[in-house]
This record gives sequence, structure tokens and C-alpha cells, in this order.
Amino acid sequence: MLFNSYEFLFIFLPATLVGFFALFVFASFTLLRFDIRRQTYSVSLTEIPLLLALFFLPPLGVLLTRVLAALLVQVYRKVALNRLAEIRTAALWARARAEEGRRVSEARFRAIFAGAAIGMSATL
Repeated sequence: MLFNSYEFLFIFLPATLVGFFALFVFASFTLLRFDIRRQTYSVSLTEIPLLLALFFLPPLGVLLTRVLAALLVQVYRKVALNRLAEIRTAALWARARAEEGRRVSEARFRAIFAGAAIGMSATL
């Protein structure tokens, strides 16, 4: 039994939608960088799956897969930025605790050194 192109498309439409969804997500995360002499060129691959999807999928399928892929990418980037903010905050708190520990240690060292007779002779 032979299928015409529309029957074939509608039989395998869910698999095609999932495949293009994966292509959109992959293309959104892929950024090619080329360093030529002293300049850097960046190329995004997001137009390639869009062109293929316009050719193989119905318009509603293109819109659905593109919007869902864009939402997934934005949510992932937002979560990644929140993680980076948490790491930055933890690093700042650790640095503040280390600075406070250094100040306490220096104050203790000064108190011990100032009260010792050998310390007075060494400073004179």
C-alpha cells in the first residue's frame, strides 16, 4: 500500500513534531564561534530547523513546536541564571566570613604580640 505525501505526514506527525522540537531545542543551545584574525563571529543555527519545519510540518505544528522549544530554552536559562546567582551569593558570604576570620586572627595576634616582652624589644 502506497501513501501519498499527506497521508504519510499525518501518520507520522507526532514523531515528526517531537523530532522538530528536539531540533529547535538543540539549535537554540548551539552557538558557533569563529575567531578570524582579531574578530569573533557568532552564528546561530535556529533558522535551519525553522526552514525545514516550514517545509515538512503544517503551520500550526511549526508554531507549536517552535513556541514550546523557546519556552523550554527560556526556562532552562532562567534556572541556570538562578543557580549562578545562588553560587555568587554563597561565594560573597564565604568571602565575608573569611575576611571576618582574618580580622579576628590579626586582632588576636596583635594582642598577643603587644603583651609580650619579647615583642616590645623586637619592635624597638
